[in-house]
Amino acid sequence: MNMKKLILTLLLAVTVLLPSCQNLDDIYRRLDDYESRLTRIETLTDAANRDILALQALIEAQNKKLSIASWRPLDDLSGYVLTMSDGSTIMLKNGKDGESSGIDVRRSNDGILYWTLNGKYMYDADGNKIKAAGIDGVSGVTPQLRVNKDGYWVLP
Repeated sequence: MNMKKLILTLLLAVTVLLPSCQNLDDIYRRLDDYESRLTRIETLTDAANRDILALQALIEAQNKKLSIASWRPLDDLSGYVLTMSDGSTIMLKNGKDGESSGIDVRRSNDGILYWTLNGKYMYDADGNKIKAAGIDGVSGVTPQLRVNKDGYWVLP
């Protein structure tokens, strides 16, 4: 009687476990694809945020009426360091293969500089254009971009 129970238990275990054995190659391939896409998004986000900081520094230098005292290539030749007339520095990085982050500023009809992304104005949560430079004692905003779970650029 014990032998019948053992055989029945083994047959039941094989029947239950057999369908759970499957080829995981497709899952691993998809995970690798997601990982490479995530790495690309992180690289683009870092480049965009670096571009924002450089543009903000250039706007501030212009507002302070600073000039470029000197410049030098970065050690890795990936861009330049500008030394301004007040001694501050601004790092400018080259784009890769002619690509840019799409971050820029544009002067609107009202004469104010606003942040743009791919040529379109960036807006805050209230639907207002995001000012790139302070006006009348009110600070401008230096946005920090990230990408949400749906793949859209967002301002945290």
